[in-house]
This record gives sequence, structure tokens and C-alpha cells, in this order.
Amino acid sequence: MVGPVVGMVGGGQLARMTAQAAIGLGVGFQVLADSAADSAAQVTARTRLGEYRSLADLRDFAAGCDVLTFDHEHVPGEHLAAVEQAGVRVRPSAAALRFTQDKLAMRERLTRLGIACPRFAPVSAITSRQTPSRWTVCTTGYTAPCPCGERAASTASSRSNATYSSAISPMPCASTACACAAEPHTHTPLPS
Repeated sequence: MVGPVVGMVGGGQLARMTAQAAIGLGVGFQVLADSAADSAAQVTARTRLGEYRSLADLRDFAAGCDVLTFDHEHVPGEHLAAVEQAGVRVRPSAAALRFTQDKLAMRERLTRLGIACPRFAPVSAITSRQTPSRWTVCTTGYTAPCPCGERAASTASSRSNATYSSAISPMPCASTACACAAEPHTHTPLPS
């Protein structure tokens, strides 16, 4: 006898690992995947193909689940809220998902709760000239790839005063063994 049915939106690695755990727990498990080639779709018998950005697909999928969850934070919060309002249990809730989708809201909430956070400041616009598309923001600053694949890192988590453009200061490449070490270069940090 199968226990409750957990539906996971997204067919990535988390869904694939959850599918294996569900078997051992005797829990029914199904996945809403974009494609049959998605990681979890390859190993989950109860896979439904659909679009996680489609409210209709989410509603149809949720109808066969006792609880709905997701393997990534890209599901539109307003769609999850609509599914919740229709009586479907969503865990974590749409309200909680908001904090994974909006880092400013997350940090403001943590600060109100008295939980230490890196300094932060809202950024309303960034031009493509200011932000190379390959940069990754993290909570301890930034990491930026060098042409050789090495990464330079800042130790400052943000610049909380002034505007984005006035907060830019180049950082020297952290690697001395990389192929581009013969040509000195810098990286410009992105405030987080």
C-alpha cells in the first residue's frame, strides 16, 4: 500500500534523489518535469510532463498529490499561492518561497529577526556594462572567473552606501598560477 503522494515540481537532481528516498519510505512520488530527459523523469515512474510556469499545469499536477513541493525556487510564487488557496498543501509554502526568490526580502526578514547578515543594499538597476554575465554573487562577496577559469574573490559582501556604480572597485586576480598571470588583470566586484 502506498502512503501519501508527494508531488515535486521540477525534474532536477533533488527530485531524482527524493524519488529514491520515497521508495524506501513507502511514499508515493510523482514529478512535474519539463522534459522526459530531465534527471528525475529518467527514474520516476509517475512523471508528468508540463511547464512549471503554467498555473494550469501546476493545478492539474497538484490534483493528484497530497502535498506539493519543488526542486528549485523558480516556480512563480503567485501560482503556488493560487494552488494553496485551492486547498493544496504546499511545503515549503508560497510565502516561504518568496525568501528564496527575493534575496533583499530574505535579508530584510533575517535582519528583523535579529539574525546576522552580511551588509546589503538594494540595487534597482545594473547595466550590462557593469555586470559581466558570468559573475556569481554569494553572501561573502563575489566570485568572478578569470579567462583561464581561476576565480578572484572579494572579501566585502556589499557596499551599502551610494549607488552601484560608485561602489565598483577592481580586484586583482587571486591566482598566480593561472595562464593569464603573465598579463595582470582585475575583476570588478558586484555588491550582493
